[in-house]
This record gives sequence, C-alpha cells and structure tokens, in this order.
Amino acid sequence: MNEGRDRISDRVNRAFGVLSHARLISSQEAMHLLSDVRLGIDLGLIEDIPGKILKELMVLQRPANLQTLTGRSLDVLERDRERARLFRQRLTKPENLE
Repeated sequence: MNEGRDRISDRVNRAFGVLSHARLISSQEAMHLLSDVRLGIDLGLIEDIPGKILKELMVLQRPANLQTLTGRSLDVLERDRERARLFRQRLTKPENLE
C-alpha cells in the first residue's frame, strides 16, 4: 500500500469523479467504479461517503431497480442516463449522504 498509495488513490478518485459527474454509465462500468470507490473507503482514502450509500447504489443501479425508481420501462440508453443521474444526485449533494 505504501509504495502504490498514489496509484490506488488516483484510481479511487478517478472512479469517484466519473460516478459523480458522468452523464451515461453502463451497469458493468458502474460496478467496476463502485468497487474502486469501495476500496478507497476501506483504505481510508475516501471518508466523505458512508459505506451504506455505496451499498445502496450497488443495488439501485441495477436495470430493474432503475425502472422501478422511474416508474416506467427504460431502454439501454435511458437506463445508462438514469444510472448516471442517480449517482450524481447521491454522490454530490451532502444532504443525500446522511
């Protein structure tokens, strides 16, 4: 960890940046990025995001759950758009982190 700390920190913060600013995110990309952010939380590199929020996002980002949240059937592009909107909403607004 000491030798690779900068590399891991960069990877974690890039993942957080994509999750909190992207306009389209696929389900597969989301799981990879959420996993990297989880690593950052576990290593103490990210302290502003409670682990429960990340767990919640891992569940909510699934296609069926996105459709339930929006109350309608979504095609792939719409799901990617809604997924990204969900991440932006939950990761960039402090009141949503409590």
